[in-house]
Amino acid sequence: MQDKIIEIAGVKITSDLSIQTYHQLINPLVTIKKENSQIHGLTNKILKDSPTLKKPLRSFWDFVGKTPLMAHNATFDISFMAKANFDYQYPHHGLTKVYDSCKFARSALKKIENPPENYKLSTLASFLNFSLEHHVALEDSFASLKIFAHLLENHPGDFHKSYLLTLKQYKDNKSFQLPKKFNDLMDFIELKKDFEIQYKGGTQGTIWRRVSPIGLIPMPNGIMLYGHCHLDDKPKSFAVKKIKNYRGVG
Repeated sequence: MQDKIIEIAGVKITSDLSIQTYHQLINPLVTIKKENSQIHGLTNKILKDSPTLKKPLRSFWDFVGKTPLMAHNATFDISFMAKANFDYQYPHHGLTKVYDSCKFARSALKKIENPPENYKLSTLASFLNFSLEHHVALEDSFASLKIFAHLLENHPGDFHKSYLLTLKQYKDNKSFQLPKKFNDLMDFIELKKDFEIQYKGGTQGTIWRRVSPIGLIPMPNGIMLYGHCHLDDKPKSFAVKKIKNYRGVG
């Protein structure tokens, strides 16, 4: 993973129904690309006096304790946190379950008469009629919580579809190590250049498919390539170990 954590935030509801929050900006010690700053509004100048990740990550896990975690498209969030844990050799409560409000919404709302256009956080916020300053971490946390609460109240039968994984599934190096034969993939991903892959798995067989890369995501069973698949015309994840071949697009 080449991208870095630049902000951590969370909302915690305790057993007595009080609400606690955590928020910390992070100095990533790398140059933040202009196109990324245009999305989240954070620059190296803004973050220069913020702490680096090590201590905030520790304090975030102290904040979380043994409570379950939930996020929208939680695969991204938890993969960054798991990788940082691995780098710093931080312990965490391995039995902590991770839930995904996007998975929950996709399962529950696709069955209603007029479903949302898509299941992005901003789209669902508008669909459920609340405001959202998107890509501000604490705002995103509250938005995910509102979506999850709405779904629990109105579609409790789909709750089981929101489960993603437990943290103990990240248990060894294979979750974070890219096989050497795929090292050249990093050039395409860093430059956000399209490339083609032959993939062993799925319904399309091993025909060449064009991918616009978004990033690499560590998962318990190995690194995943996440990007827009032009063959299926939608975002998809591919297990890197199942990519048979890859090539640039001329």
